[in-house]
Amino acid sequence: MTGNDLKVLRKALGLTQAAMGEEMGLSLRAYTDVEKTVSDLRRDHQMVAELVSLRQAVAKRDLNLALPEVRKMALDYARLMETGSPEKQKGPASQ
Repeated sequence: MTGNDLKVLRKALGLTQAAMGEEMGLSLRAYTDVEKTVSDLRRDHQMVAELVSLRQAVAKRDLNLALPEVRKMALDYARLMETGSPEKQKGPASQ
């Protein structure tokens, strides 16, 4: 994830730079510096941005706001909570 990817995510989430920075635990100045990053973001910034996307998806009740890799992990976790297995359980009709 680059700074531009982060900017695209922030806009998709409908957040200002100040709000995204706050969600990520950064000052506005620190956040804008991260968003200007041309190369890959530091792993901790990327992970926090992914978490923000999941939080916003839940808050806005829109699964598509979560980044794809985060959405997959969240769905795997939900399946694990329901069935004890992260894999989809096949019913008797599909066996």
